[in-house]
Amino acid sequence: MNWHINNNELIFDNGEAVSFDFSIAQAKDVEGVIVVILGVPASEVMTENVFGISYEGKIIWQIERTPATATNPINSYIGLRKGGTGKVILHNWNEVATVVDTKTGRITDSWVERYR
Repeated sequence: MNWHINNNELIFDNGEAVSFDFSIAQAKDVEGVIVVILGVPASEVMTENVFGISYEGKIIWQIERTPATATNPINSYIGLRKGGTGKVILHNWNEVATVVDTKTGRITDSWVERYR
């Protein structure tokens, strides 16, 4: 499925579009799920800024809230990379790497790692 980003919208070739409250900083197709990271301004707090989008243009998950880090804007996610079958590794400003299941959005692991 082909898609493109226009500021805060993920637009599919079939005409479907998904709009977000903030601009899209990064998006990657990972085994049939488009994983989207929103660029949250420093003046805002939204640490659940990662979404999984289906090819039909539906939000299938939003990353789960992590109570220990949810109120600090430095914990917004800023980057992603593929992490094996059905997994994506997300990075936040606080140098925490988080593994997420791309089908469910559930966090399965995390560790400290500098984002490159």
